[in-house]
Amino acid sequence: GKLIARGRYDHVRDWTETFYREHSELFARRVAGGRIRDGHGDLHLGNVFFEDPPVVFDCIEFSDRLRCCDQAADVAFLAMDLDFHGRPDLSRRFVERFVELAGDAELPELLPFYQCYRAYLRGKVAAFTASDPALGGEERRAQRNLARRYFGLAYAYAGGRDRPPFVVLYGLMGTGKTGIARFLRERFGWHVLSTDAVRKQIAGVGENTRVYVPYEEGLYSPTMNERTYAEVCQRAENLLLAGFPVVVDGAFKRRGDRQPVLELARRSGARLVFLEVVCAPPERVRRLERRRLHDTRSDGRVELMARQLAEFEPPAPAHARHFERLSTDGPRDATRRRLLELLQSRGLLAAGEVPLGRRS
Repeated sequence: GKLIARGRYDHVRDWTETFYREHSELFARRVAGGRIRDGHGDLHLGNVFFEDPPVVFDCIEFSDRLRCCDQAADVAFLAMDLDFHGRPDLSRRFVERFVELAGDAELPELLPFYQCYRAYLRGKVAAFTASDPALGGEERRAQRNLARRYFGLAYAYAGGRDRPPFVVLYGLMGTGKTGIARFLRERFGWHVLSTDAVRKQIAGVGENTRVYVPYEEGLYSPTMNERTYAEVCQRAENLLLAGFPVVVDGAFKRRGDRQPVLELARRSGARLVFLEVVCAPPERVRRLERRRLHDTRSDGRVELMARQLAEFEPPAPAHARHFERLSTDGPRDATRRRLLELLQSRGLLAAGEVPLGRRS
């Protein structure tokens, strides 16, 4: 459940078992027809030099069982890796040319099965690598993200088409975004990405360290903002492609900050809603003062409110359909019920999934 959502795992398992059962005669014909070859076994892009002609190397010499396979499995491996690296055009051309030269008209029917298998296998390798204690924290995280992407591709080959929820809690400081994010994580187990936390991770500052700097300087400079939002989008993409719902908590005060998120939602097919969290200025002042006294993690300060408000941009009219607003002025339970109703109305929660009368 950490690198591939349970529902996606079940789908891939059921799809592959059904495919194998329904195509048993085709698999038998492949054996009888000599399509099982002493091949390569590990034909991904890292094992090909694209010279003239291309040079393929590093086959699995140590294991006949892994190297000897249906030639469709080798073709599917390279085609899958081309898809993974953003070149589906080359993937299609490679398969078409192989089918033509090999006279293997049945291969395209088997291709999704073996592409799913190869993508899932690469995901497992990355997942095992991520558990290697010899790796540093960044290397392990990179391998986990790689595993999520490969598992997501395997799911797509298996016909998976779900659209995970993608909630961006944005707005001015002191409005209660972090509390809403925490509620969604605790209620549904959704992954939460905090721009404040990511910002401090990039800078090598402890997440619980309070950093007071002048407005848009140092840790909060435009350059650092750009790096932070880019990293948050990358992490969100890795999670969404693996099928996990994602909540992002951050200011996103400018339209330019939001544009990469909109593009990410289009790429991933996620169900996106930008939820502007608002409350009355006196309440914001009260909350910021309370945080100053009791919360060492928060860098928001009353003296920064006016500058942030002056620079806060409304949604672009062309994207207004992706935006909603949630007030946190009232009682906490009432706010949470409004939140759940809003998410249900947007299709991010199934009807009846949440007992709206329940107190939290």
